[in-house]
Amino acid sequence: MLFALAGPEQGAVFPLHRSVVLVGRGAQSNITLHDEAVSLRHARITRRDASVYIQDDGSRNGTYVNDERVETPRLLEDGDHVTIGNTILKFSMVEELEEHALTQLFELTIRDPLTRAYNRRYLTTHLQSELAFSARRDLPLALLMVDIDHFKRINDTYGHGLGDVVLQLVAASIQRLLRPYDALCRYGGEEFVVVARDSSLRNAEILAERIRRHIEAMSFDVPDGRAHVTVSIGVVSWSPQAGADVGALIQAVDEALYEAKNAGRNRVRSSSTRGSPALGPGPGGPHTIPPAPR
Repeated sequence: MLFALAGPEQGAVFPLHRSVVLVGRGAQSNITLHDEAVSLRHARITRRDASVYIQDDGSRNGTYVNDERVETPRLLEDGDHVTIGNTILKFSMVEELEEHALTQLFELTIRDPLTRAYNRRYLTTHLQSELAFSARRDLPLALLMVDIDHFKRINDTYGHGLGDVVLQLVAASIQRLLRPYDALCRYGGEEFVVVARDSSLRNAEILAERIRRHIEAMSFDVPDGRAHVTVSIGVVSWSPQAGADVGALIQAVDEALYEAKNAGRNRVRSSSTRGSPALGPGPGGPHTIPPAPR
């Protein structure tokens, strides 16, 4: 296996079960490294019986083992450090049980233990990678910030135990509506962020409204019967021409969420960032997606 010691994938565990494993930034890679210094096709790892070899695959910046450039297929030995772009990987010959334990440990560092959504730490690195991916492919990127309305009232009325149940139900409801390559992250106490790749503003608005209606229709048990919860959602669409960073994008979607809450909650408020380096509202400013009829 390879264990990422440094770089965007730090802490990740990559099994080497295939006879040939392709490493690179491209979608065809078996190990995808979201690192701008990594080529689309960077390196190739080959298993021959009990031996594992690595070779460069015509990369731009080269492949290194223990700081030595790989010119021909090189045998990997336990503990070797492999440098690919800005990513440093440690090669380890471990048993399947140990590999599974390390994978589970990595999951604990990037997942919220209560809701199983990704955590805020993961959001930052993932969003950086998605911005770079969108810029390379000239694709739009959308961000949704979902806030549970009056969540404090739920905790105060029914206790934090039931509040935790509501968080789990909301996270599961959102996750069911997402595509495999969208990411759901828990941003704060009762706030979640969805990172939606290749999603226009209109498509993101449609997704946000589906989430809002889905959660509004959900009910859960309380001591005196059944209760309901609603959410407010801010939506921001980004295009490569906007040229903003992670902090500016988070601020923009947070402001869109504030508009939704300020307008009465249980609604979607969105803004386009296209053509605006500061990630401000696009032409026409923020607008509200009206709640669907009950």
